[in-house]
Amino acid sequence: MLWIFGYVTHSLKNHNSVHLIALDFSKAFDTVRHSTFAAKIASFPICDNVYNWIINFLSDRQHQTKANGCFSEFQHIRASFVQGSEMGPVAYPLNRPEQ
Repeated sequence: MLWIFGYVTHSLKNHNSVHLIALDFSKAFDTVRHSTFAAKIASFPICDNVYNWIINFLSDRQHQTKANGCFSEFQHIRASFVQGSEMGPVAYPLNRPEQ
């Protein structure tokens, strides 16, 4: 963001106007907090063992990134769902705020 501000400021010194197109992808990467999701599904009429399985699935999740043969340290994940998991498509609509 700072780079864009500097570029626009510099461009305005040399030109009368600057065209800037800003795209907001924030909704494309919505996150579902595990704690919020767990609290919400606790009110659903599901079996205890299914609820416990979901909570276990969300507990102590970690992520590691590999780039150019180097691995990052493991980081704990407290939000979002693993891409391609069956939980993701269900979690996002269920986690929407009440209307």
